[in-house]
Amino acid sequence: MNTNHVNEQLLAYLSGELDKQQERIVADHLSLCDSCRKEMETINTFWTSLNLIPQVQPSDTMRERFYDMLQDAMEDSAQARLPRKKSRSWLERLFPRPVAIQLGFALLLLLIGGYAGFQFNRQPVEQVQQTDVVNRAEITQLHQEVLAMNRLLAVSLLQQQSASERLRGVSLSYRVEGSDPEIAAALLQALKYDPNVNVRLAALDALTSDREQPSVIDDLLESLPKQSSPLVQIEMVDWILQQREKNSLEVLKQMTKNPMVNKAVKLRIEQGIQELNS
Repeated sequence: MNTNHVNEQLLAYLSGELDKQQERIVADHLSLCDSCRKEMETINTFWTSLNLIPQVQPSDTMRERFYDMLQDAMEDSAQARLPRKKSRSWLERLFPRPVAIQLGFALLLLLIGGYAGFQFNRQPVEQVQQTDVVNRAEITQLHQEVLAMNRLLAVSLLQQQSASERLRGVSLSYRVEGSDPEIAAALLQALKYDPNVNVRLAALDALTSDREQPSVIDDLLESLPKQSSPLVQIEMVDWILQQREKNSLEVLKQMTKNPMVNKAVKLRIEQGIQELNS
């Protein structure tokens, strides 16, 4: 088994979801591969650290805020266009493992904030200030760990064999704040080579939504003529036209002369060229 295959199964291995034969194969590989073993230790350490966070009884206000958050997630899930497996319960469809982890972290952050507020009302001013500094540092560290875990899970899921898992990886990439080159590279790889059209469309949406990546339009122009799906090509053309980049004209004009390009794609490009020239 190669390193990529092991990386794809690390989460299942740690959660005990593999059968005995697969578990033995992964364990044998981990005993020989430092890279895979380090990645597994990173994930395992992060999960273990969750048990070290002190439990604080949430107030009624916190409970209400948490359930409001769950309701918002349910409404967002109902509007999502990504395919779901009918055999799963509504809870599993609504909260896949990566999303459930993040909701858990959100609750933990609320609990930590409530605990800090409770201590604030009991302690002298100087002691409160010291406690506030410590709490802020702990929350910041936890936030950074969540972001790192988001990045690791998103990239790992984008490499899975199951299209639904790769779609989860795309969805999780939205939770990585700011511009992240590793996430952008993984999404671009999915856009170029993923065999599933839905995954490619989702990757395109993620790449082009609120990402400060100056190379995105160049990457799309390079990938556009090589796309095998007319639907993906039209979506790419629409986004490129919205940017109103004059340097995209040459690529678009060349595609209209290519006999292998779908007629609907050519028509959309011709309309777009007229829009750019207007």
